[in-house]
Amino acid sequence: MIILRDYQNEAVASVYDYWKTGRGSNPLIVAPTGSGKSLIVADLCRSAIKMSPSVRILILTHKQELISQNYLELKNLYPECEAGVFSAGLNRKDKHQNVIFAGIQSIAKKIHTFEPFNIVIVDEAHTIPKKSDTQYGQAKETLLLMNPKVKFVGLTATP
Repeated sequence: MIILRDYQNEAVASVYDYWKTGRGSNPLIVAPTGSGKSLIVADLCRSAIKMSPSVRILILTHKQELISQNYLELKNLYPECEAGVFSAGLNRKDKHQNVIFAGIQSIAKKIHTFEPFNIVIVDEAHTIPKKSDTQYGQAKETLLLMNPKVKFVGLTATP
């Protein structure tokens, strides 16, 4: 059994507290390198599914190593979770699971072919360019068109 550290539990709880306040829908978790951000991602997924079993979650990043790491951490923490991977580099194109781990390069032009997501978690959020015509910007626009109430969460060690 995996037990989260206090600061990891606090990070997850703070996201839900932030959403409950109605101040916005795009919190950013800042945690140092090596602090277990993959475990935070996994627990965000686990807790969201416990609250709403039909929730759809997309975890985006730009590195295939992080896709694998985050996926494996979720399966370690929550083995019964229906999770998939959408990544050309990992030779997987899963689409129908409630939790999808994806590379932005693989999914950006194909997001419209997925069922709408309720939560989008972006690992290494500091890599998102400010320009809206990038893959991340276009993906965000499409995700919002598919579900105007979609919530975004960023994680980074370097905000």
